[in-house]
Amino acid sequence: MQSDDEIKKIVACLDNCGVMLMPTDTVYGLAALPICARAVERIYELKHRPDRMNLPIMVDSAKRLPALGLAIGEAAQCLLNSPLVPGALTLPWDSSSSRFQVGLRGGTR
Repeated sequence: MQSDDEIKKIVACLDNCGVMLMPTDTVYGLAALPICARAVERIYELKHRPDRMNLPIMVDSAKRLPALGLAIGEAAQCLLNSPLVPGALTLPWDSSSSRFQVGLRGGTR
């Protein structure tokens, strides 16, 4: 577990469009704030990922979706209200009305 000082450094890094390395359930992943284009571009560079391949966005709650410009359809709402959440649930999203090209992944707590 990180100390308060370490957490403050991580938050400052992300707030300044930095990229961080974090553990997931199976691998280590790169993370950044999706609203920071410079950080997102850096992830593409670090991963040598083609621009045509979308990145996932991880959220801690479905309440974050409207701020990302993502409309929640009936099927998605059923899944988000299911026993699968919280958990490793990944939903593809139509991003035509969003600021992001995304795959959405619910977090675990």
